[in-house]
Amino acid sequence: MTGWRRLSPKFNKHPSPKKAAWRFYRGITVISCAVLALLFTASMRPPITFDGPIFDYMILARSLISPAAKDPSQVVIVGFDAKTLASNSLNAYPMALQMPVLARIVDIVFDAGADAIGFDILFAYDPGRLPGVKTDFGKTFVSVVSAHRDKIVLGSSRDTLPNERLLAAAGPNALASLYTPKDPDGRYRRVMRGYWRNQRFVPTLAAALVNLKDGSPQMPNEVLIAPRRSLETIPTFSVLDILNCAQDKGTLARIFKNKLVIVGVTLPLGDRLESSSRLLPPPLTDSSPIATCGLRLLGASNPETDTIPGVYLHAAAVNEVLEGDVPSIGTNRIVGASAAIATALVACFGMFYTPWAGIIAALSLDIILFLAAVSALLCGYYLPVAMPMLAASATPMATYVVRYFVEERTRRRIQLAFNRYLSPALVDRLIEDAAKLSLGGEQREITILFADLSGFTALSATMTPAALTSKVNRYFNRIVAPIDATGGFVERFVGDAVVGMWGAPGSDPHHAVNAVRAAIAIVDGVRLAREEDGSLGDSGFTIKVGINSGVAVVGNIGSENRYSYTAMGEDVNIAARLESIPPLYGCTVVVGESTAQMASEHFLMRELDWVLVKGAAKPIAIYQPIVELAHTTDQHKDLVLRFAQALAHYRAMRFADAYAEWSELATGYEPPPSPSSVMAARAYSFMQQPPPLPWNPVDVLTSK
Repeated sequence: MTGWRRLSPKFNKHPSPKKAAWRFYRGITVISCAVLALLFTASMRPPITFDGPIFDYMILARSLISPAAKDPSQVVIVGFDAKTLASNSLNAYPMALQMPVLARIVDIVFDAGADAIGFDILFAYDPGRLPGVKTDFGKTFVSVVSAHRDKIVLGSSRDTLPNERLLAAAGPNALASLYTPKDPDGRYRRVMRGYWRNQRFVPTLAAALVNLKDGSPQMPNEVLIAPRRSLETIPTFSVLDILNCAQDKGTLARIFKNKLVIVGVTLPLGDRLESSSRLLPPPLTDSSPIATCGLRLLGASNPETDTIPGVYLHAAAVNEVLEGDVPSIGTNRIVGASAAIATALVACFGMFYTPWAGIIAALSLDIILFLAAVSALLCGYYLPVAMPMLAASATPMATYVVRYFVEERTRRRIQLAFNRYLSPALVDRLIEDAAKLSLGGEQREITILFADLSGFTALSATMTPAALTSKVNRYFNRIVAPIDATGGFVERFVGDAVVGMWGAPGSDPHHAVNAVRAAIAIVDGVRLAREEDGSLGDSGFTIKVGINSGVAVVGNIGSENRYSYTAMGEDVNIAARLESIPPLYGCTVVVGESTAQMASEHFLMRELDWVLVKGAAKPIAIYQPIVELAHTTDQHKDLVLRFAQALAHYRAMRFADAYAEWSELATGYEPPPSPSSVMAARAYSFMQQPPPLPWNPVDVLTSK
């Protein structure tokens, strides 16, 4: 693809229909991208897979921008931690037989003034009715639950309910669901108000506890867990410490009075999950005692991982509801509108600027969207930005594909148009390397050809300009086609002349051979065109061609605002002078000595003379290509050999011998006008009037 540049408005004040269509296509593409983003977003309700991780980093960014104050928590967690289960007083029984301990915890907590207790524990088995167990471990707990049935919530899963005796003691309204949904990435970031089970609405543990708090607001259908600190900073105490400090009623009252309490498991291993606080720093693993009985806040249950016990999700949901800190979640319409706007902005960059600018714009917009979402979260509003960010990120590629197909078509149309002005080889080279579009040149060995139509002045006096132009163009086709066919470059048209170049801009190790081959084809083509005109009773052009090879400076020559690809140098000037020589020798093509040497392995060359062209410092030998060696006959060889012998006589001032040889050639091999007849006439004139001595067999040309 060519380099993409933004269209400057100052050059498009009055756009042509094609330019207007060009802008129309770009506008349609921008609108289409925005509409597709809107429709795609509307079909995918957040959260999607990427929403969760982005939200976690938003939580982290918010904590860095605005560190949370250590406000009192509305929830206290009492946990079965590793220390509790390993204690001498409790390690004799498994969790299913810890009902007496739980009964004691309930009494202690309610005595300390707690509003309600919820259990993040499944009581599937009745320990008083287990086979082989004589002691009724559940009796005391059932009694305590029955006594506080209006303030206790029992947990259940989708498939598991509390045992019948305990459920009967607590009552049907005490049942709550412990289920929390996973986000698409497998992490837990939200707690629901409840679920329908057997045509009955069952609240979650968090919702049930909120309902038991006097004057509390109703829990929303969905609570997004957006913590300002690690969830494990929620005040947590071990069961063992609470039991040991049962007599310190003052301390326990300060902890539990008017609080909601959740009893659960806070082991470092086991049922743990990743939440939205996974990137926040965990609390200290140990803290100083807050009472003489040894009561202390528990720290991170396992600081080596970013997982937490599930009990903290419900506690966090309760805290957010009671503190009025539940984030409002952006609707699908808002997310869709954000995606559409983001996509449209990036599409504008993608359609009017370079692809890299589109990519940078997409990345910048993603950062802006993220920062805007963090700012909104600081204000209590959560905007899922994954879809807008993904849409913005995908837009540069979409616009690139559209631009490729549309602009590639345009590029080809422009290339085809410029091929009519420039060589296709040059156009291709500039497309591949736009750096070549600058002033400057390089030295190269090239072959340059000047081909001039003869008879133009005479015909211009008898034809209308339109008819003359049409005829010239028809003959130019006969000249240009062989140049293109042999890999040459039409450097320019000069009136009724064409300048061709081989060896630049593309390299050509056989530039001399190709130039000579093109010259022979040009002569044949012009002859056929003249014969066509003659058959119609019309006059045609003849052609004269001069070719020379050598080192020249080639490149973009001109001013800063306008330049052309051309060649300059002494050998180029000599080629221009050689173009006027063929009529002087009765032939159509004359080549310089260097060209003749380079092409001698493919063409039979005849040396014509030594000449000193106007402006040159020294004479050069000029040659005429006769025929390709593959098509050489004995007659061709004899012509070249005998002409060379005659030329040797001429240079040795044996003009009579030279005249005799050339006259015989002009009579037998090439009738006048021909090089033989021209040289015979020159030798005859020197026979009549010998040249002055010392003899210099160089023909000095005084005109261009």
